[in-house]
Amino acid sequence: MRFDHTIRCSVVPFDFNLDAVVNADGDINAYGKHSAQLYGKFLLKAQPLAFASSHECRASVTQQLDTCFSLETTFDNKMDNVLTPQEQKTSFRMKSKMNEHVFNQDMSVYNTPERTGIEVSGTILTNLINIDSADNQEFTVSGFLKYDKNTDSHIIQILFLTISLPS
Repeated sequence: MRFDHTIRCSVVPFDFNLDAVVNADGDINAYGKHSAQLYGKFLLKAQPLAFASSHECRASVTQQLDTCFSLETTFDNKMDNVLTPQEQKTSFRMKSKMNEHVFNQDMSVYNTPERTGIEVSGTILTNLINIDSADNQEFTVSGFLKYDKNTDSHIIQILFLTISLPS
């Protein structure tokens, strides 16, 4: 098993920075081989009229059981934030995978001098619904709400569904 971390911090008048990184991995042999990896990173910067942060996390687990059953799982998560008097933005992305099945989510919220809005989407890649084919099908749901401040126009699109069928 291995675990390491790094933390850096700097504070000067009217400026604060923090960087933190964590890494870990390990293996266990019990009823098969099990291994796991973990990575995490957190960044923070603060000034009198600005704030920014980023958080990233990745984890993966691989299991190979003595019964010849194997399972591979990954999880990836990232979040970014920016706050200033002129603009506010945040974005979130999550990706997860179990063997050949994938689930992704994205979300973005923003307020800039030109626009305000929210955008979301989710995608599933799986063959569980179509048992006749071994190929994965992609299912996507997305929607957004935007307001253009310069033209006083509203754009709303909710639940746009895309299904890609194998040929």
